[in-house]
Amino acid sequence: DEALSEIRRVLATSPNDPESLEIEGLCHLRRRDLPRALDALGRAIAASPDVPHPHYLYGFALREAGRGREAEAPLGEALRRSPDEPVYLRALAELTSELGRHGESLALARRATEVSPERAANFVTLGFVASAAGDKRLAREAYERAVALDPADAAAWNNLGCLDLEAGKPLIAKARFREALRLDPRGERAQRNLNLVLAPGAPAR
Repeated sequence: DEALSEIRRVLATSPNDPESLEIEGLCHLRRRDLPRALDALGRAIAASPDVPHPHYLYGFALREAGRGREAEAPLGEALRRSPDEPVYLRALAELTSELGRHGESLALARRATEVSPERAANFVTLGFVASAAGDKRLAREAYERAVALDPADAAAWNNLGCLDLEAGKPLIAKARFREALRLDPRGERAQRNLNLVLAPGAPAR
Protein backbone atom coordinates (compact mmCIF):
# COMPACT_ATOMS: atom_id res chain seq x y z
CA ASP A 1 0.00 0.00 0.00
CA GLU A 2 2.84 2.38 0.80
CA ALA A 3 4.52 1.65 -2.53
CA LEU A 4 1.23 2.22 -4.33
CA SER A 5 0.81 5.57 -2.62
CA GLU A 6 4.31 6.62 -3.66
CA ILE A 7 3.91 5.57 -7.28
CA ARG A 8 0.59 7.37 -7.55
CA ARG A 9 2.37 10.59 -6.62
CA VAL A 10 4.72 10.02 -9.53
CA LEU A 11 1.86 9.23 -11.90
CA ALA A 12 0.08 12.42 -10.87
CA THR A 13 2.76 14.37 -12.72
CA SER A 14 3.70 11.75 -15.35
CA PRO A 15 0.51 9.74 -15.99
CA ASN A 16 1.90 7.87 -19.01
CA ASP A 17 5.28 6.89 -17.62
CA PRO A 18 5.52 3.18 -18.56
CA GLU A 19 7.83 2.15 -15.73
CA SER A 20 5.59 3.79 -13.12
CA LEU A 21 2.51 2.17 -14.64
CA GLU A 22 4.23 -1.22 -14.50
CA ILE A 23 5.04 -0.70 -10.82
CA GLU A 24 1.44 0.35 -10.17
CA GLY A 25 0.24 -2.83 -11.86
CA LEU A 26 2.62 -4.91 -9.77
CA CYS A 27 1.35 -3.25 -6.58
CA HIS A 28 -2.23 -4.12 -7.53
CA LEU A 29 -1.13 -7.69 -8.27
CA ARG A 30 0.37 -7.99 -4.79
CA ARG A 31 -2.88 -6.64 -3.34
CA ARG A 32 -4.86 -9.16 -5.42
CA ASP A 33 -6.74 -6.34 -7.14
CA LEU A 34 -6.66 -7.94 -10.57
CA PRO A 35 -8.93 -5.54 -12.52
CA ARG A 36 -6.80 -2.56 -11.51
CA ALA A 37 -3.62 -4.51 -12.17
CA LEU A 38 -4.80 -5.31 -15.69
CA ASP A 39 -5.76 -1.69 -16.29
CA ALA A 40 -2.39 -0.31 -15.17
CA LEU A 41 -0.42 -2.94 -17.04
CA GLY A 42 -2.48 -2.43 -20.18
CA ARG A 43 -1.61 1.27 -20.05
CA ALA A 44 2.07 0.40 -19.48
CA ILE A 45 2.04 -1.77 -22.59
CA ALA A 46 0.34 0.95 -24.63
CA ALA A 47 2.92 3.48 -23.48
CA SER A 48 5.92 1.26 -24.24
CA PRO A 49 4.95 -1.83 -26.26
CA ASP A 50 8.54 -2.93 -26.91
CA VAL A 51 9.29 -3.63 -23.23
CA PRO A 52 8.65 -7.33 -22.51
CA HIS A 53 8.02 -7.37 -18.76
CA PRO A 54 4.63 -5.59 -18.74
CA HIS A 55 3.40 -8.15 -21.30
CA TYR A 56 4.50 -10.92 -18.93
CA LEU A 57 2.83 -9.31 -15.92
CA TYR A 58 -0.36 -8.76 -17.93
CA GLY A 59 -0.40 -12.45 -18.85
CA PHE A 60 0.31 -13.40 -15.24
CA ALA A 61 -2.62 -11.26 -14.07
CA LEU A 62 -4.93 -12.92 -16.61
CA ARG A 63 -3.91 -16.36 -15.34
CA GLU A 64 -4.54 -15.29 -11.78
CA ALA A 65 -7.98 -14.10 -12.87
CA GLY A 66 -8.77 -17.54 -14.31
CA ARG A 67 -8.43 -16.36 -17.91
CA GLY A 68 -5.65 -18.72 -18.94
CA ARG A 69 -6.40 -18.87 -22.65
CA GLU A 70 -6.30 -15.07 -22.89
CA ALA A 71 -2.95 -15.09 -21.08
CA GLU A 72 -1.18 -16.95 -23.87
CA ALA A 73 -0.91 -13.95 -26.20
CA PRO A 74 0.79 -11.53 -23.76
CA LEU A 75 3.04 -14.26 -22.34
CA GLY A 76 4.02 -15.22 -25.88
CA GLU A 77 4.69 -11.58 -26.71
CA ALA A 78 6.98 -11.22 -23.70
CA LEU A 79 8.91 -14.31 -24.78
CA ARG A 80 9.08 -13.14 -28.40
CA ARG A 81 10.71 -9.91 -27.25
CA SER A 82 13.07 -11.67 -24.82
CA PRO A 83 13.40 -15.28 -26.01
CA ASP A 84 16.00 -16.38 -23.45
CA GLU A 85 14.33 -15.07 -20.30
CA PRO A 86 13.69 -18.09 -18.02
CA VAL A 87 10.78 -16.41 -16.22
CA TYR A 88 8.88 -16.04 -19.49
CA LEU A 89 9.79 -19.55 -20.62
CA ARG A 90 8.52 -20.99 -17.32
CA ALA A 91 5.28 -19.02 -17.43
CA LEU A 92 4.44 -20.16 -20.94
CA ALA A 93 5.51 -23.74 -20.16
CA GLU A 94 3.12 -23.88 -17.21
CA LEU A 95 0.27 -22.34 -19.20
CA THR A 96 0.64 -24.65 -22.20
CA SER A 97 0.79 -27.59 -19.80
CA GLU A 98 -2.50 -26.49 -18.25
CA LEU A 99 -3.94 -26.26 -21.75
CA GLY A 100 -2.90 -29.87 -22.44
CA ARG A 101 -0.13 -29.06 -24.94
CA HIS A 102 2.46 -31.20 -23.18
CA GLY A 103 5.03 -31.44 -25.96
CA GLU A 104 5.17 -27.68 -26.23
CA SER A 105 5.30 -27.19 -22.48
CA LEU A 106 8.17 -29.68 -22.09
CA ALA A 107 10.16 -27.97 -24.84
CA LEU A 108 9.74 -24.57 -23.17
CA ALA A 109 10.65 -25.91 -19.74
CA ARG A 110 13.73 -27.69 -21.07
CA ARG A 111 14.78 -24.48 -22.77
CA ALA A 112 14.59 -22.65 -19.44
CA THR A 113 16.92 -25.20 -17.83
CA GLU A 114 19.32 -24.90 -20.76
CA VAL A 115 19.62 -21.12 -20.72
CA SER A 116 19.80 -20.93 -16.92
CA PRO A 117 20.87 -24.29 -15.45
CA GLU A 118 21.79 -22.74 -12.10
CA ARG A 119 18.19 -21.77 -11.20
CA ALA A 120 16.25 -24.29 -9.15
CA ALA A 121 12.93 -22.74 -10.22
CA ASN A 122 13.56 -23.82 -13.81
CA PHE A 123 13.81 -27.46 -12.74
CA VAL A 124 10.71 -27.16 -10.55
CA THR A 125 8.78 -26.06 -13.63
CA LEU A 126 10.30 -28.88 -15.68
CA GLY A 127 9.20 -31.32 -12.98
CA PHE A 128 5.70 -29.88 -12.94
CA VAL A 129 5.14 -30.09 -16.70
CA ALA A 130 6.82 -33.52 -16.92
CA SER A 131 4.53 -34.85 -14.20
CA ALA A 132 1.49 -33.40 -15.99
CA ALA A 133 2.66 -35.10 -19.18
CA GLY A 134 2.90 -38.43 -17.35
CA ASP A 135 6.70 -38.64 -17.28
CA LYS A 136 7.22 -39.28 -13.56
CA ARG A 137 10.86 -40.31 -14.01
CA LEU A 138 11.77 -36.99 -15.61
CA ALA A 139 9.70 -35.16 -12.99
CA ARG A 140 11.63 -36.82 -10.16
CA GLU A 141 14.97 -36.09 -11.81
CA ALA A 142 14.00 -32.45 -12.22
CA TYR A 143 12.83 -32.00 -8.62
CA GLU A 144 15.94 -33.72 -7.28
CA ARG A 145 18.07 -31.38 -9.37
CA ALA A 146 16.09 -28.44 -7.95
CA VAL A 147 16.74 -29.40 -4.31
CA ALA A 148 20.41 -30.04 -5.12
CA LEU A 149 20.67 -26.51 -6.51
CA ASP A 150 18.58 -24.96 -3.73
CA PRO A 151 17.93 -27.09 -0.64
CA ALA A 152 15.58 -24.35 0.62
CA ASP A 153 13.15 -24.71 -2.31
CA ALA A 154 9.95 -25.71 -0.51
CA ALA A 155 8.01 -26.33 -3.73
CA ALA A 156 10.53 -28.91 -4.91
CA TRP A 157 10.37 -30.80 -1.58
CA ASN A 158 6.57 -30.78 -1.65
CA ASN A 159 6.43 -32.01 -5.23
CA LEU A 160 8.93 -34.77 -4.52
CA GLY A 161 6.65 -35.81 -1.68
CA CYS A 162 3.72 -36.01 -4.08
CA LEU A 163 5.69 -38.35 -6.33
CA ASP A 164 6.63 -40.50 -3.35
CA LEU A 165 3.02 -40.64 -2.22
CA GLU A 166 1.92 -41.71 -5.70
CA ALA A 167 4.65 -44.37 -5.64
CA GLY A 168 3.26 -45.83 -2.41
CA LYS A 169 5.94 -44.44 -0.10
CA PRO A 170 3.99 -42.39 2.45
CA LEU A 171 6.74 -42.33 5.10
CA ILE A 172 9.19 -40.77 2.68
CA ALA A 173 6.46 -38.45 1.41
CA LYS A 174 5.68 -37.34 4.98
CA ALA A 175 9.32 -36.39 5.52
CA ARG A 176 9.31 -34.39 2.27
CA PHE A 177 6.12 -32.51 3.22
CA ARG A 178 7.51 -31.74 6.68
CA GLU A 179 10.68 -30.36 5.15
CA ALA A 180 8.62 -28.20 2.80
CA LEU A 181 6.67 -26.84 5.78
CA ARG A 182 9.84 -26.23 7.77
CA LEU A 183 11.12 -24.11 4.90
CA ASP A 184 7.76 -22.43 4.28
CA PRO A 185 5.47 -22.74 7.33
CA ARG A 186 2.65 -21.03 5.42
CA GLY A 187 2.74 -23.52 2.54
CA GLU A 188 -0.88 -24.54 2.11
CA ARG A 189 -0.23 -27.31 -0.42
CA ALA A 190 2.40 -29.02 1.72
CA GLN A 191 0.11 -28.77 4.75
CA ARG A 192 -2.78 -30.35 2.85
CA ASN A 193 -0.52 -33.11 1.61
CA LEU A 194 0.86 -33.77 5.08
CA ASN A 195 -2.67 -33.92 6.48
CA LEU A 196 -3.51 -36.48 3.81
CA VAL A 197 -0.61 -38.70 4.89
CA LEU A 198 -1.45 -38.28 8.58
CA ALA A 199 -5.16 -39.04 8.11
CA PRO A 200 -6.49 -42.07 10.01
CA GLY A 201 -6.20 -45.20 7.92
CA ALA A 202 -3.42 -43.85 5.70
CA PRO A 203 -0.96 -46.62 4.76
CA ALA A 204 2.27 -46.63 6.78
CA ARG A 205 4.59 -48.64 4.55
